[in-house]
Amino acid sequence: MDTLKRIRIKLSDIRNEYYEVVTNESDLEPLELEILDLEDDCEDIQVRIKNIISKMDLKNNDVTSCGNSFNNIKLPDIQLPRFNGSYHDWFNFKEQLISLIDSNNSLTESQKLYYLKSTLSGIAKDVITIDDSYTSLFECLKKRFENKKLIINSHFSEILSLEKFTHESAKNLRTLTDCYQKHLRGLKMVGLELYEFSEVLLINLILRKLDKETRKNYELNLASTELPKWDDFMDFLLKRCLILENIQTNNAIAVPSERSYKTKSFLAKLDPVNCVICKQQPHPVFRCKKFNYLSVYERFNLVKKNNLCINCFNSSHRVALCKSSRNCHNCSKRHN
Repeated sequence: MDTLKRIRIKLSDIRNEYYEVVTNESDLEPLELEILDLEDDCEDIQVRIKNIISKMDLKNNDVTSCGNSFNNIKLPDIQLPRFNGSYHDWFNFKEQLISLIDSNNSLTESQKLYYLKSTLSGIAKDVITIDDSYTSLFECLKKRFENKKLIINSHFSEILSLEKFTHESAKNLRTLTDCYQKHLRGLKMVGLELYEFSEVLLINLILRKLDKETRKNYELNLASTELPKWDDFMDFLLKRCLILENIQTNNAIAVPSERSYKTKSFLAKLDPVNCVICKQQPHPVFRCKKFNYLSVYERFNLVKKNNLCINCFNSSHRVALCKSSRNCHNCSKRHN
């Protein structure tokens, strides 16, 4: 916009200078026309720029309003980690504690101490400190539970304690894979990495825990006689979990329909339908006293009104589809 103003000022200066030099009016007219055209172009450009700026302002307002709406969303409170004194959980607990409490400069020492105490349970809650301060308690916890040897032993103990599977189960297989991944992450946190020997050892250890069907499928999936890789083995187990979960889901969808049918049949037997004529007792129409007291004409009209078969008084079909072998005693026709 400032550039356009400068151009207009320059055009005005040119016009004034030209008027001072040229005295013949016929020579002034061509220049005047050109200057007018240029001024029109400047005005047109100015209008376009204003339109572009207004559109950009609208977009920025939309983005700002969306951002404000997002900032106003109430997010759930972050749950503090819990620690009960299990050595294999210490490093994970420590990392979260440092991130959420220790490095939070907006909290006072008293607040940090309160939050730290609220996360402890079991033997961790019984740790005795020199003085009742956050720093003292945190240091005592580190001295007590940051024991590399005990942490490694705890992870291995958890890995070895898993029971052998007797049958295929998505739940059991998922528990096993989650357990091994959790404890391997824990071992990496204390500096132990997986190498070829440990990979083969772990794979064979897990295979002994699996059911026969899963082990057979794994052997069928092996592409060569080379030593299996840990990542490939875990991929197989995770895919196997998904397959078993899908099968269980499909079975769960199919089973309720059968149960629902049986339940309805059972309820039908427990709650028999009352007579459509007297509506008081569950007896057949031909045994209804109220029905039998009526005249033939009245009975016929009631049967038609209730859409009953005129031969057997059943509501499930009409006389043309009646399978009853009994007919009228007088004329032997298909009515009662």
